[in-house]
Amino acid sequence: MFNHEPDDYDCPFCLVAAGGENAFTGQQDIVLRLREYFAGA
Repeated sequence: MFNHEPDDYDCPFCLVAAGGENAFTGQQDIVLRLREYFAGA
């Protein structure tokens, strides 16, 4: 799979989907979580 992101890029969506948080988004921003999908506000 071709990817345009730099090697050292940390995807914020991947972080939150995996249960992590950072200064800009966190688990409280998730409004729906299913096994294959999640939705943030």
